[in-house]
Amino acid sequence: MSEDIKWGMLIEQNLLGGIQGFCAEKKDLVKGAFLTGSFVRGKHNPRNPNVNVYFVSHANCSRKLRIELASLWAKTRDDLTKRRLGFEVDCHPYTVSWKDPQKVGWPTLTLTTKVFDDNFKDSRFSLAPTIGLGWLASHRMLWGDENILDALKMQPTTEEEWLQSIHEAQTRYRNILDHLPNALPWDSCPRMLSEESVKYAIESMRDAVLISLPFEDMSQGRHITVLHGRTEEDYYTSLGWRDVAAAATKVSQMTTDLEANKLETKEAAVKCWEDAVGVCAVVWSRFSERVRSEMKVQKSHRWLLRTNTFV
Repeated sequence: MSEDIKWGMLIEQNLLGGIQGFCAEKKDLVKGAFLTGSFVRGKHNPRNPNVNVYFVSHANCSRKLRIELASLWAKTRDDLTKRRLGFEVDCHPYTVSWKDPQKVGWPTLTLTTKVFDDNFKDSRFSLAPTIGLGWLASHRMLWGDENILDALKMQPTTEEEWLQSIHEAQTRYRNILDHLPNALPWDSCPRMLSEESVKYAIESMRDAVLISLPFEDMSQGRHITVLHGRTEEDYYTSLGWRDVAAAATKVSQMTTDLEANKLETKEAAVKCWEDAVGVCAVVWSRFSERVRSEMKVQKSHRWLLRTNTFV
């Protein structure tokens, strides 16, 4: 039973302990590693927790570090498999994570991770301005000095750069969703399509709050606290954004249904995928409104209204 899984202990010992040992062994590659997200706040999913761990390599060592880490993740996966627990390195929003169809439905630990190169510390490790602003609010150093994280502090940016970051993200989600039916063996394992669809619906909805607030508030990181103490649905309803509130409700229901194993049939998986596409369309519509309002749709900004399609 999921309630019998002592995820907290397993994460501390099997994952985080392994990471700290790895960093000590590979200190010529690793400058720092830190934990952030729901696990730090003590609010991880009791059945399928997600842990966010990010690494900073020494200058120009990131490529080698990524290869070395792949071996660590393989060992972690093998250790948890022996307990009939899944482990996935979450590659979103870039590509579908590696999955074993025989383990679909197992209680699963997902790791969201990235290697940043210290060579790019002066540009927030090349992070988009909309990414990582909440990491400093709740984090734990696993290796290295705290001052490594000074590079993550918000740097001056323009509203066009901010909107460009949202545009890039939403375009990526839409393109991946378009290709999901061809990328997964969902005919034999429908849950795969459901899981990926839910993840991209969640990814898309995360940008809705970035679209909703003035740029000045966003540049100060207000979106980290704006929803504190209220549900997303209530927040968007207060703005008069009924379509976005309905989309937020849909994402919550999709997530609940996935956890309750209600998206296991082909029909349910297809409906889930269609709902995710619909969520992205709603968020994109609001983004387009923001672009028209803020940028006055000058000729040089028309590209922000186009969902770039890649083949």
